[in-house]
Order: sequence, then structure tokens, then C-alpha cells
Amino acid sequence: MNITLECMPCFVRHTLEVLKEFSDNDALNERVMRNVLAQMAELDYKISPPEFAAEIHAFIRNQLDCDDPYLKIKQDSNKLAEKVVKKLEEKLKLSDDPFKTAVLYAIAGNIIDSGVSAVTPVEEVIKSVEMAEKDPPAIDHFEMMREKLSTANEVLILGDNAGEVFFDRLMLQHFPNGKKFTYAVKSGAILNDATRSDAHAADLHNYADLIENGTRFPGTPLSQVSPTFQSAFSRADLIIAKGQANFETLSHICDNRIFFLLRAKCEVIAGKIGVPKGSFVILCNQEKIV
Repeated sequence: MNITLECMPCFVRHTLEVLKEFSDNDALNERVMRNVLAQMAELDYKISPPEFAAEIHAFIRNQLDCDDPYLKIKQDSNKLAEKVVKKLEEKLKLSDDPFKTAVLYAIAGNIIDSGVSAVTPVEEVIKSVEMAEKDPPAIDHFEMMREKLSTANEVLILGDNAGEVFFDRLMLQHFPNGKKFTYAVKSGAILNDATRSDAHAADLHNYADLIENGTRFPGTPLSQVSPTFQSAFSRADLIIAKGQANFETLSHICDNRIFFLLRAKCEVIAGKIGVPKGSFVILCNQEKIV
């Protein structure tokens, strides 16, 4: 998905939120904001929003002299999600379709997103879970995904955020047996995106092979990933892409192996998909979306 004019205020807002959260140095904050505004003036609108976000955050990390400014937020998100998911494990025992319910819970966990808000309150997470239990997805290609899964040998899951990984573990626990699962994380800290340590915190290594995608970008920009990840991506029979950034970086290709699981938290993304903002989405990537 290409950058749009509507993305511009979001880049500014996001930069301001990050600076307010992590820095009280007025001179540094002004320098960072001026740099972001200068980059925006020269921006190539043919790249995806996550690719520009990666540039912004690389500069911020450099200026803060901190490799992972979001570390505490990620750790807190993992603790919060672990408590919520423990309660959901009991609820799933009563579900008529535990696998679909677990998939909907995995989408509910996508509300934990520092790209939208630096910190996600526990109330928002609980509200998202309640929506998963009550409201059907605005686009629901679940049965298509289940059918694709029935014949798949290798399944690749593109992870999104810390905290959300615990909800993904719940989903993995309810996948059919007899499949090879690979779970991809980022190779370095970017926003609150999950890295290998977050996946281990959620015990995902007990349910899937963990792989890094070779980038410090939100989402999965295929032009930037490692050869090892590219091989896993090409080999997979089914690809489950969690979150908005994976949609932003992969929706321009037409590949019906890919199913996007996300909350459409952004007006632009919701508009591209054709759903109300905040909707739950299970979408097969049958069409190119730019």
C-alpha cells in the first residue's frame, strides 16, 4: 500500500507522541521533528507507510542513543496480554468452534499497537476481546483460510507486536495438527514490533519454528527481507499476516496464499479495505490493493 496525503498528519502525530513519551530534551525533540518534516518534504509516495516509519525511528533511536526505546512498553504489553490470555484459555473450552474463536482473539490482540498509540490501556484490550466475542468480522474469509489450511503442509505466520504474540500463541494452540508452522519476527527493535525475545516470552518456540525476517521495518517489505526469510515465504503453502503494517507492505501483490488478520485501526487502511474504522478483518489477498 502506497503512502497517501492522509498519512502526513499521522507521521507528525506519531513522531510527537514518541518524543513526548521518551524524551524531555526540547532541543533534541525540535531537531528530530525538523528532520522528519524535511524528510516528508522529499518523500517518495510510492513507498509504503512502514518503510518511511522505519526511517523516522532509525533517526530517533540514533538521537536518543537507545537501540530499543519501546523495551519497557513491550515488556508491560507482554505481562498484560499474558493475564488476559489466561482467562481466554478457559473461555475457549466452551466454544463451538475453538479454532475460529482463537483466530478472532488473535485479531483482538492486534489492538496492542504503538504505531497507533504509544501505550495501549488494558481497557482497550478488554474491549477488543469483547468485540471479538460479539461482532462478526466486516470481511470474513475464515472458511477460505480453513480450506487452504486443510491442504497446507507449511504455514508461515508473520507476527506483529509484543503482547499480541500471546494471542497468537492461543491461535497456534488451536491449529490442526500435522502442519509445519513457522513464526516470523523482526531482526531488531522497531516500535513495539515483536522480536525473538518477545516470541520466547510467549513460548511461541514450543508451537512453531521461529525465524527473523532480516529487517527492522514494520510489516514485511519483501525488497528488504533476508534470503532465509524469502525462502520460507516462497515455500509456504499458507501465509497468515498479522496487523496493519503487514497489510501495508504486502497488499500490493496478488497472492491468495496470504490471509490478513487485523483490526482496521486507521481511516486510510479501513478505506482501502472498504470497512468501517475499527473493524475486524480476515481477508484473503486475492486482489492487488495499492
